Amino acid sequence: MKKALWMAIILIMAVSIAGCGGDSTVVIVPNVVRILSDQPLDGDITRDAATGGLTLPTFATSTQNVVTGIVFDQISGAEISESRGFLHFSLTGSGIPVDPARITFAKVSVFVNSVTPAFADPFAEVPFIVELMDTAQFPAPIVSTDFDAPFASSKTTFFRSADGGNFVDIDITSLLQDAVALGLNDFELRIRFDRGRFQTDPTTVRGVTEIDDADDIVGHRRADFAPILHVEFL
Repeated sequence: MKKALWMAIILIMAVSIAGCGGDSTVVIVPNVVRILSDQPLDGDITRDAATGGLTLPTFATSTQNVVTGIVFDQISGAEISESRGFLHFSLTGSGIPVDPARITFAKVSVFVNSVTPAFADPFAEVPFIVELMDTAQFPAPIVSTDFDAPFASSKTTFFRSADGGNFVDIDITSLLQDAVALGLNDFELRIRFDRGRFQTDPTTVRGVTEIDDADDIVGHRRADFAPILHVEFL
């Protein structure tokens, strides 16, 4: 499913002249493109902590969500499994420029169903890394080995228990610029728990984030809740 929603493509130049000196002001409003994720290509892969075995990818068309994070025994603290989520956006025909310098801002907005377990402090931050997948080398759909496949670039983000039932915006400007510079037509993000931070600081909060990626049902329009890429460019 490839949906590109143009919110606005506007270039405004407003010139005001005051007095004899001719005071001028130029206001440029960037173009805006919004692209829904490709639900059949969104999904997650899980690794069993005991065996190291990887599951086959689970796609959002069947689960209606994308899961990422660490499941652990809340008594012993032992890790049980880790899931990594993938979100896919098609850039083909979107109008996004091939010059990365023209991209001034980009974000992915996701509706968070839940962040578990429920922490005593609902604002405790669970650290995640958002990684740009090189879809020229690792094309969609995802396969099990994409769990730890090399990535092109990355950035850190956080989810909290308090995010459950709310939208969260993730600034991915630099990742989209990198994707455009690489000439990628498919913009795919892998979201994983920041294991390096936990290994450095064992007090780092662990948890699992579930992202809404459901079909249209009564009272739930996918266009309103699905992951969406928002891009501004000149």
